[in-house]
Amino acid sequence: MGALIILAVVLGSVVWILSASWGWHSSLPSERLIVVIRRTLSEIAVDMLPDDELETAERVLAGLSVLSLSNPATAALAKAPVDDEPVTAREAEAIEEGERDFERGRVVAADELRARLGP
Repeated sequence: MGALIILAVVLGSVVWILSASWGWHSSLPSERLIVVIRRTLSEIAVDMLPDDELETAERVLAGLSVLSLSNPATAALAKAPVDDEPVTAREAEAIEEGERDFERGRVVAADELRARLGP
């Protein structure tokens, strides 16, 4: 947490200095810079979360996103309960097979898959 505070202070100082040098004019790049810094700090905060809190963070962020607020289907999906149905033996086998393929490097990049399948 201390690293996040130090980073926030450093980045905040940079924004303040740049904004002051640009005369605090709102049409200059300082607004975009602030957005970039906020996104960076948010990413750092998520990276610092314990693994067992990631699902909660994902739900909170999904709830805040414009997509989930404007699309009723996405909003309903975000509010849906976690699937607690047990994994079948067949599903577990498929998951293990996929993990083995990944470990062996037998993967296809999304761009390559799109190129193979076409539009």
